[in-house]
Amino acid sequence: KIMGGGMRQAGILAAAGILALEEMTKRLPEDHENARYLAGRLLDLPGVSVQKDRLDINMVFFTIEDGRISSDDMVEAFFKENIKINGIEGGEYRFVTHVNVSRADIDKAVSVLASLLQ
Repeated sequence: KIMGGGMRQAGILAAAGILALEEMTKRLPEDHENARYLAGRLLDLPGVSVQKDRLDINMVFFTIEDGRISSDDMVEAFFKENIKINGIEGGEYRFVTHVNVSRADIDKAVSVLASLLQ
């Protein structure tokens, strides 16, 4: 670090930031539309409530009726389907859409959740 070794990664970090600002902002509407699509699909599931007043970003916040499935069981079931999710936080779940999440991915996630709620 005395000879500047701690800063050699700055260019890599800067490149990610430049890409995010110059390219990814152009596709934000697609992420937002996918989030609305995801919210609509979740609303079709029994026992799922979506926070509709928070759909202006690429995140979907939702709750599941108490007793339908535990947070740990949900995380484990999704992991078995190669989908990594976080457990419940602050009484709600959150799914996020981004460049690497397609409509097919959303449909798969909803399908997994639907099978858990049966």
